[in-house]
Amino acid sequence: MNLYSRLVAVLVVPIVVGLGSPSPAPAKAPHPTAAAPAEQARGPALAPVPGGAGAERFSHLGSWVANAVDGWSALTRPAVLRATSTKVGTVWARQPSGTSNSLWGISCPSLKLCLVVGDKGTVVASTDGGATWQGQPSGITNDLAGIACPTSSTCLAVGSHGTVLVTSDGGAHWRRHPSGSTVDLHAVSCASASFCVVAGDKGTVLTTADGGFRWQRHLPGPDTDLYGATCLAGGPCIIVGDRGTILSSAAGGASWKTHASGTTRALNGVTCPDRSHCLAAGHVGAVVASVDGGTSWRVRHSSGGATDLDGLTCLTPNSCIAVGWTSIPVSITGNRFAGTVLTTEDGGASWQHQPSQTMYGLSAITCPSTAACLAVGWEGTIMSSSRSGMPSAPTSGSAVGTVWQARPTGTSEELYGIVCPTSARCIAVGDGGTILTSADGGVHWSRRSSGVFARLLAIACSSSETCTTSGEGGALLESADGGATWASRTYGMDISLSGITCSAGGHCLAVGDGGTVVVTADGGATWATVTSGTDQDLLAVTCATSSNCLAVGLGGTIIATVNGGASWTKRVSSSSETLFGVACPAPDTCLAVGADGTVLASADGGAKWAARNPGTSSFLYGIACATSAICIAVSDDGAILETSDGGTTWVSRSAGTYQGLSGVACPTSTYCLAVGSDGTILTSTGGKPS
Repeated sequence: MNLYSRLVAVLVVPIVVGLGSPSPAPAKAPHPTAAAPAEQARGPALAPVPGGAGAERFSHLGSWVANAVDGWSALTRPAVLRATSTKVGTVWARQPSGTSNSLWGISCPSLKLCLVVGDKGTVVASTDGGATWQGQPSGITNDLAGIACPTSSTCLAVGSHGTVLVTSDGGAHWRRHPSGSTVDLHAVSCASASFCVVAGDKGTVLTTADGGFRWQRHLPGPDTDLYGATCLAGGPCIIVGDRGTILSSAAGGASWKTHASGTTRALNGVTCPDRSHCLAAGHVGAVVASVDGGTSWRVRHSSGGATDLDGLTCLTPNSCIAVGWTSIPVSITGNRFAGTVLTTEDGGASWQHQPSQTMYGLSAITCPSTAACLAVGWEGTIMSSSRSGMPSAPTSGSAVGTVWQARPTGTSEELYGIVCPTSARCIAVGDGGTILTSADGGVHWSRRSSGVFARLLAIACSSSETCTTSGEGGALLESADGGATWASRTYGMDISLSGITCSAGGHCLAVGDGGTVVVTADGGATWATVTSGTDQDLLAVTCATSSNCLAVGLGGTIIATVNGGASWTKRVSSSSETLFGVACPAPDTCLAVGADGTVLASADGGAKWAARNPGTSSFLYGIACATSAICIAVSDDGAILETSDGGTTWVSRSAGTYQGLSGVACPTSTYCLAVGSDGTILTSTGGKPS
């Protein structure tokens, strides 16, 4: 079977309301594709997504969002993802990989040397543990699916049409050797520099005893496609594949046994941290485990849904990491995709989702040490995770938003709003009533009980202790202890409130659907509705002073008040694009951001507005200002824009993520935080809290 066509059944699943769940497909998931010729399948078959990764925040706008956004068109850039965390595998970031070809296999024969293979004969190598990557000529254009390096000089790569490549100089030069097979080969593993095993389509197993120069073909089991292989020195070799197939050999590959796996789902990867303990993972999140060297197996996990696990590795028999991809239905007509990372500390009995920081599927993972791991995936993605973390970038002479670092949050819920009433205390809100608090400026986060399941869209504080969050269905919650506990409030309607701002003395304004504006003067205990003068949805609000406030929303709507919200007047915005965020760093200086890279600036407190060119067409969902001149805007494709002249000119900053960003806050003049999809929280390194 072709390397890509195995995915057709997995991804081309009709999502029809009322007709039940789609049937699972027995296919490995190296790459999603539609039922098109294989040479056209070079990336996820991405359907248009309403508003990109961050647009769920504004899903209550209905058909406007679905018609306004050109899906995931921004997701065509190659990426290398790196991670920082106190625990390897929990937080991820990225850097350019130098290729946009999808990558399927990785091997690291030493702490510094790593090699990766992928589509069109791609080989990239790193000599610094994954920090930087350089392309290596392979001499072929066939797709490469697997690689194994038993020594720092000897590596074998396998791929489509029976391809086998061998290098004896660490990847600088490659030679093709006849395998005796024409089927697609998916995995290779070596127990020594001379003995290696290859798994491929139609039940094909190949073995070599001379480092890949000569091969012997075996057909040890049923005629099913085989996707993963692992061999231990002096121990068993295990191969896994379609329909839950598991094969093992304890005799150097001369003979093979078939074992019951306990599942009929495709198994895509297998690993054995020692001669007794083995794990295999695959379609629909299936994980099976063995404690007797592969003789007997039992099911340990199944996530269900449209999740495939394609690669896994274990640091110890108990501590393992699995990677793959998830297909997420977003409309009647299509799906979006996200990379999946799962970790276990009990040998696979239970698994924890970790934010992958990528919208591309992940295909394979390896750990050159117990403190560092790397994973590869679609569209040139390479990820690395280090227990020690990345060093903080120097802050001297750098702008506030130059360098960003992902922080572990313990949640995969979408986050939409963030506020920091002090330089140390921060609160983030999001899907399912999610509320997170931090007491160290966003470095560490704790989940708080909100008592609601509504989507919380915005948050503001009138003091270091008194904060209010608003959201869908008229949700209003108040905290009097800095976010530790929350009480529900009501304003008498169930209209969604997308924006909120508060000033000293307990005065708050919240805005929402249909031009709704509600005000409180007692810190959120009681609320009153006021007339806004518009029926357009309002999405954000800010106050330059206790009296002068601005609200923005659908179709370029801008309204202003000069009496603290008692009455409002419309302003001419000079744009018909929907505005998602607004900030006034000074009484006269205000900025609004929105759809298709819209940036509007006002020098007279919002009376008149002029368009600015930020150099992007991304949807800008939030804006915050660190000083009267320095402001940060966040976007649906994970990009961050910064201005240091009050909005006249803008510079794009790499945030190290493809996750959509929805909210941003700057508690000091040198430090900002951003929140977004998949539980993402980023902090800028300038002025980092100690």
